[in-house]
Amino acid sequence: MPVTENIPLEEQLKQLGFKAVVKEVKMYTKAGSFNFIIPQSKIINGDSLMYQLEFENSEDETKLKKYEVTLQSVKIPKTVIKGINTAKLEKRLVKADKFYNDYYLKDKPVTKEETEIIESMNRDIQQLFDTGGTAKEIASLLMFKFWPEDNYKQYIPDPARLKENYRTEITIQWNNGKILSSDEAYSKAKENFYVPKVTQMNNEHVISDSLFEQAQFELSFNRNWIAYNTINYFLDKGDVYFFEHKDEAMEFSENNISEYDNYKVIHADSIRDLLTQIPYEKQMAKQLQNDPDANGLHNKDGNAFTDALIDHFEGQQSLFNSQVKTNVMNNENFQYLSDNLKYMGFGENLKPELEKNLNEGKAEFQLQYKAEINKKPFEVTMNFRKSDSSDMYFFNNYHASLQKSNGEKMEQTFYLNKGKGVTGKEAFNLLDGRSVHKDLVTKEGQPYKAWIQLDTGAKDKNNNFEVKQFHENYGFDLKGAVEKFAVAELKDPEKEKALMQSLQKGNVQSVTIEKDGSSHKMFIEADPQYKKVNLYDSNMKLVAKESLEQYKAGVDKGSKAIKEDVGDDKKKDLKQEAKPEKEKLEKKNGQSLLPKKRESKGKGLGVS
Repeated sequence: MPVTENIPLEEQLKQLGFKAVVKEVKMYTKAGSFNFIIPQSKIINGDSLMYQLEFENSEDETKLKKYEVTLQSVKIPKTVIKGINTAKLEKRLVKADKFYNDYYLKDKPVTKEETEIIESMNRDIQQLFDTGGTAKEIASLLMFKFWPEDNYKQYIPDPARLKENYRTEITIQWNNGKILSSDEAYSKAKENFYVPKVTQMNNEHVISDSLFEQAQFELSFNRNWIAYNTINYFLDKGDVYFFEHKDEAMEFSENNISEYDNYKVIHADSIRDLLTQIPYEKQMAKQLQNDPDANGLHNKDGNAFTDALIDHFEGQQSLFNSQVKTNVMNNENFQYLSDNLKYMGFGENLKPELEKNLNEGKAEFQLQYKAEINKKPFEVTMNFRKSDSSDMYFFNNYHASLQKSNGEKMEQTFYLNKGKGVTGKEAFNLLDGRSVHKDLVTKEGQPYKAWIQLDTGAKDKNNNFEVKQFHENYGFDLKGAVEKFAVAELKDPEKEKALMQSLQKGNVQSVTIEKDGSSHKMFIEADPQYKKVNLYDSNMKLVAKESLEQYKAGVDKGSKAIKEDVGDDKKKDLKQEAKPEKEKLEKKNGQSLLPKKRESKGKGLGVS
């Protein structure tokens, strides 16, 4: 509860949660200081807080004028890189922080065991930093969280992005004789990370804590192009993807459209900027907050690492120089393959297993992916092979199998070309009997577009189904085929675009058919071989050919006869108008202006 001003200052400070500064206030008052500021640090739910208490001192009394709160909320990504567990490393950093607090505040010497913990921790941070890529970013985040700014600046020259995404500042002042306690100020500062919902945004999302933390991390390291799934109400990891370049985000968005996935691409410079563009439900998000383990104290006055630690880093660096080039190459290969899996629609959950296999250095290895799509089991075995001429690994192909509703098992091996090919969802659609529109390349390297479909009646020498292709000149017009039906989504350009992209991916897409004043939820799929689209009812039962007419686009029932009558009247009018015009041409100055009919005089062709 807020604290009132009509009680003694010492009692105010105790109720506010600043009991530790009472002694310092008395010291400043006794020294005759008129205006002074006392810092106070605190840890709440693992978040580091710095309070700056501003006092006014007069001859009569000393008053608390206001106080500033700086909240730094940094969650370190939990992963294993080069055998280094970042969660365990963070716990060692918390211990080291305590060692130095005890040393500076309590004059307690650092023991030999504590020194070994610090040295081991230093080596791991240095190795992460030298590895580059995500490892370097996590090392930088650990430095930002635990080190004073003067120390981490030599590793992080421009920490502005980190501060923008992981810090917030507010001022707490008296209001009607009351002021917020330190805990209440923390809650207010925590809310300051969130922003008011933008008007005109009605479709709210719940954003999980894990996604919020991921967004802080990704945006701090310049992955500012975001593709998020607009269909899901609850947004978690796997629903939002971050990219460094716009074309990467657009490619991912276009490759992952389905009945359950519709990604929108946005650009955000900070976590607040992101939340102004993704509408979210604030109250629900607050309820989802976790209570993380307490972690280290960040204090600008030097309660974290000292210059001695930095000197020790520099002394250790030469031990790793010979490994830097190899580490960077391995990390780039890992990042490339991770991105490859993500673009192919297999998500990010396989990253730890991928890294483990890369570190083992085997000539080849496999990763397994399992999912259930539309209540049908879908399994994928991905094949990776090490290059004969380097330590680089490549994702060459994957074998996919689908258990259909009738119990039939469909299998096919799909090959990749420079990391591109049939995505996971497209493979599911092909095995389920539908067609997919792809950008392809001839043997000569010439690009072209075509619909592809598995020929389940023929197999090649590798026991794969033959692939039928329907090129652009085959004559299938997807938009034209859809427009034959009264599809409501065609009235909205954005919805029309999403519908066409989804059908091109081979999806069975839900649509609304509006006819004769009523709406029908139905499903539609592309059928390029027969130059049409198939229509299903709300129970996914194929609509028979003789029943399709009632869903076709055009005028409502009863209007056809009127339209035909009007058409007949127009034809009559045209015939009546044509005769007078002909007479005018034949009679001008008593001569005909029309060419005379040639007459034949004997055999052969008459010549005038």
